[in-house]
Amino acid sequence: MTTQATRIDRSSGIARAFEAGWLAAAVLVPIAIMHEDFMIGFIQMPKVFALRTVALYLVAVFAIEWAMGRWGGAGWGGPEWGGPGGEQPLARRWRAAVQAHPAKLVIMGAGAVLLATLVSVAFAPVRSIAIWGIDPGWDTYGLVSLAAYLVIFTAVATHLRTGAQLRRLVWALTGVSVAIGLLSVGQHFGVDPFRSNPGLAERARSTFGNPIFAGSYLLMTVPLTIALFTAYRDRFAPLVHVGLGAGLIALQLSAVLFGLSRGPWVGFAGMAIALVGLLAWTFGSRVMLRAVAITTVGLAIAFVVSAVPVRGVGGGGPAAAPVIERISTVIPDIGGGLNSRSVIWSTAAAVYVGVPWVDTALYPEIPDIGFRPLRRLVGFGPDHFGYAYPMAGESTYTFELASHGHNFFIHTMIELGFLGVASYMFIFGALAVALFRMVRAARAGAYPEWFALLAVGLSASLVGRVIEQIPGKAQISDLALSWMLAAVVIAMSTMRFGEAEAAPARPPRRARSRPRGSSSNPLRVAGAAAVVVAVVVVWSVSVVPYVVSARVGLLADRATGAGEVQRGLDLYERARDIAPDLAVNRLRLGQVLYAASGRVADEDRAEAIQKAYAEVRAVLDRNPLDHRAWSRAGEYLRELAVATGGVPPAEAVRDTEVLVQLMPGFWQAHAALAWSYVRIGEYERALQVADDAKALSLTTTVYADTHLLYYVYAVAYEGLGRTEDAIKAARTSIRRRPNTAAQQLLERLTATPASDDAS
Repeated sequence: MTTQATRIDRSSGIARAFEAGWLAAAVLVPIAIMHEDFMIGFIQMPKVFALRTVALYLVAVFAIEWAMGRWGGAGWGGPEWGGPGGEQPLARRWRAAVQAHPAKLVIMGAGAVLLATLVSVAFAPVRSIAIWGIDPGWDTYGLVSLAAYLVIFTAVATHLRTGAQLRRLVWALTGVSVAIGLLSVGQHFGVDPFRSNPGLAERARSTFGNPIFAGSYLLMTVPLTIALFTAYRDRFAPLVHVGLGAGLIALQLSAVLFGLSRGPWVGFAGMAIALVGLLAWTFGSRVMLRAVAITTVGLAIAFVVSAVPVRGVGGGGPAAAPVIERISTVIPDIGGGLNSRSVIWSTAAAVYVGVPWVDTALYPEIPDIGFRPLRRLVGFGPDHFGYAYPMAGESTYTFELASHGHNFFIHTMIELGFLGVASYMFIFGALAVALFRMVRAARAGAYPEWFALLAVGLSASLVGRVIEQIPGKAQISDLALSWMLAAVVIAMSTMRFGEAEAAPARPPRRARSRPRGSSSNPLRVAGAAAVVVAVVVVWSVSVVPYVVSARVGLLADRATGAGEVQRGLDLYERARDIAPDLAVNRLRLGQVLYAASGRVADEDRAEAIQKAYAEVRAVLDRNPLDHRAWSRAGEYLRELAVATGGVPPAEAVRDTEVLVQLMPGFWQAHAALAWSYVRIGEYERALQVADDAKALSLTTTVYADTHLLYYVYAVAYEGLGRTEDAIKAARTSIRRRPNTAAQQLLERLTATPASDDAS
């Protein structure tokens, strides 16, 4: 298993193909973004497209390598696996390689994560969601996304063999991080090439759409940049070296500053402490002080940039004010900043322990979850957090439904159960053990200094990552980087440095044409060709259509926004046909059809509503847990009942009743049900349900739009002839938030100008 770090496969073309793949993933996934006027999901969808495209490309390269009769590299493939020629069965060779590998625990941890996910998918109530995610083509936790991460992980772990490859990868990550920081600085000062009207960003999002995600990503790259450039200290004068290194991290730190997210800064503090401590323990004070100098100067530059006045931010004052205030309140306000997180954590714990679910005997529209105690072991399924969480009845987090645990392990606990949490804890622990061994060996002088510094940098990244993910939310860019760095640890554990680092002379072309141990078995070639064809088919069917559909969907948005309703409908139908399982386009098509129903003759209105209803039902056919679709279905069905008069009352409110069952603690769902009863003329029942909504709304945050609820009361009272109660409810609705519907109702009830009452 011991090989030199400089060894290269004589199949150099394959080696370069693998490296091109992981470098493409390292560069494209974090920075992939389109202009907001180009496509729906202009931030997430390009990243998913890049990730899945690279993963499929690497699958094809693996197949070609197999056809050539070679597998992997140092310690992973060829004769090293099973004696001369590597003729042992693949399974036996795999077991031998893993059992003898220095980082076998990390490999086993990755396998455990995959196994836990597969088990959870098998028991998921909606397997299509567990596999492809809520909206295919978007950033999700589904099995397909994990598979893409693991393909890249495997490519790096088995084919990153040389120090040159390792440095190229880290330099690529550094360059991407600098570009990310540059965009964050631009957004802070109102320059954003991806927005039509960027404005001044009080919290810079960079290429991630969320400042927290930017901090999560940069938290892992900053220590790598510091470690990598510290190794160059003998090539420059001290001041020049510190200045150049500080310049490399200054933009990254500026991005974290301008994100104004406490979680990444707490993680950064833990990372910095770990970095300084490990550098001092491994190298002594000289190297440690140089890294501290680079970090300190980089931070100083970042604060200077933040102090540049930007009018229009913070009431027209300097931009530094909110940055300094945010940083100064990190420690005293961390408890307060975690208040909303603690609500999610406690509610998620209640879901895990209690395993709440809809009574599927009464509501067979919702899939059953079977033996409930099993959920504590296998979870509800990947991408099911947002469906299991509201079953506990929580409604006090924010104005929106929590779709993530805001703690990696708590989120995993709900989606993958105990098996998932245990598997991730195992791989984190395995990484810590592998890195500790490398750092300990580095302290003993077993590695070149640059390699030892990267081992320390990776260790600090792991510490910062774990701390930041306690209140954080993992997304595609930082997850892809995490898996890639885990693979780097595996690759580094096999590198040995007994000789000077120099590539051996390349053999003559004829000698390289067919390396010993390779094979041109026709069956292998045919098999590899079939895999390549399959990859192209999968890419064209399961990757490309979503971005094309998103582009057409945006054109449909523009058309309908410009009043070209028919053209918008045509474009939405085209977008739907391109990617039938992409819910967002069907939901928008349904909304346009429903809106158009109000502008057609009465005899055509029912047909238009039925078309809208058919679109949302198609969404529910794929995902019967989709809150968005149930909300729209309930709205369309009740209006269809009003338009035709032929829908029984129980059926007219059925879809909204299902929504209430899916979100029992959310007053908005109860208010929608009350309005459905109002629309079909069952006013007493409407008041009963409205009372339930009101009781729930009393525990919600200030974001609750309860003026809608009081409008429901007003119309119900009017239907019952209780005019005084209706007037009082209408006035309350207007006081909560001025709205045209309540004003018109009040004018009709009192014949008094609504503005006088509202005042």
